[in-house]
Amino acid sequence: MTASPALAGSFKRTGDLKVPRAEPMVVKLANGKVLVAGGATTGNIPTRTAEIYDPATGTFTLTGSMATARRLGAAVLLPSGNVLVVGGTDSGPTAELFNPADGTFRDVSSPMSGWRVWPLATLLDNGKVLVSHGCCGDSNGADLYDPASGATGTFTATAGQPSLNFTNSAGTATKLANGKVLLAGDWTGNPAGHDAQIYDPATDSFSATTGPMVASRAAPIAIRLSSGKVLIAGAEDASSATAETFDPATGLFTATTGNMSAARAEGYIAPLPDGRVLVAGGTDTWAGTPNASADIFDPATGTFTPTASMAVARRQLGVANPPVISGGRVLFAGGATAPETGPLLSSPTTTSELYIPDPPSNKFTLSRSRVSSSTLSAVITVEGPGVATQRGSFTRARSAQKLTACSTSRKITEAGDYTLTCKLTTAIRSARRRGAVSVSLTTTFKPTGGVARTVKRTVKLAKTR
Repeated sequence: MTASPALAGSFKRTGDLKVPRAEPMVVKLANGKVLVAGGATTGNIPTRTAEIYDPATGTFTLTGSMATARRLGAAVLLPSGNVLVVGGTDSGPTAELFNPADGTFRDVSSPMSGWRVWPLATLLDNGKVLVSHGCCGDSNGADLYDPASGATGTFTATAGQPSLNFTNSAGTATKLANGKVLLAGDWTGNPAGHDAQIYDPATDSFSATTGPMVASRAAPIAIRLSSGKVLIAGAEDASSATAETFDPATGLFTATTGNMSAARAEGYIAPLPDGRVLVAGGTDTWAGTPNASADIFDPATGTFTPTASMAVARRQLGVANPPVISGGRVLFAGGATAPETGPLLSSPTTTSELYIPDPPSNKFTLSRSRVSSSTLSAVITVEGPGVATQRGSFTRARSAQKLTACSTSRKITEAGDYTLTCKLTTAIRSARRRGAVSVSLTTTFKPTGGVARTVKRTVKLAKTR
């Protein structure tokens, strides 16, 4: 495994929200635009308003309002393109659907089994939504929302219920590659517990992970890595700058090799086009001062490297990860920009900004070319994930006809050395029996989210018997 080169990037202010918002719900829509709804506005009053961010113009536009003001709710994009919004400080057990086609919200006629503040909402592979936990009401319970049931969908309590000593308020929910959901982090006071649970849609049940988390984590941030593991970082205690990964294959947590450059409870986390992860903002204690710093996590080394700082120091409590929009950019909309002056007394802002990653490197080198009677191979060294292809052609001497000599393609998941092996075609093998043949080779590497680079060279294949 080869460490990836340092990734640069920058933060840039984009258009301001029309309404100041701390703890809004932020969801990328199917058309690439972003819905920003609810939150606490000026005077720490929950708001019903919502707006749409257009990446093409960098501006926000007000859309229809929710029926219920929602602060610290949760929102999920459904397969239909509608958005389910649930919970919040003033919502009771209610939910609503947002229709991007006409910009309106409508109530879900079926209530949840309990009132949920800071709930976790996860779209499952079967199209249903797991809604669980929260700080108030039925904080230990869980519901399944079925969008196909009834005119507006229905909620039913899950057959199995989470552990009674695991509220997961201010925690995280991460869908795994196998379709199960990891629930980690818990605010039952300070410090939080080490517990974590797995929800299995096949059995509609919850179970404890094989081992507990390495550290107690209240209000952490979490994301699934390209390897299938889950990165969990930050907390509102002594673990606030530490991180760990969860391996679904073993059910165990392991501390990362390095720590973040700053505490990141109530922070932000988002994937980058090359497989690395951006972590930004946050605070060191419950209701603490937000910071503007940011780091890049490299799964290849398990370390964090500081990157550019945010334009505005901000923290975001109880909401989903910021959306990745066109070009691999990450949108940070609203948030709290100062310490709380009392319980849930935030400092909402209209400011928004984008993190713009530098284009992924398309550099590569070729070495150790080898030719056999049936294959042509070379080692390609790349600086990140992507797809490498190698194609060869030759010209038949008698007819001047251009023919394929070989062709191969390989998906690459991380920086390192990889062998590209082309199986020679019957045509080139036949031509080699009549004499040496010159093959025009084209090698291309297209990094994930980047621009392809191509190198052409000629290889002379000796005559074979």
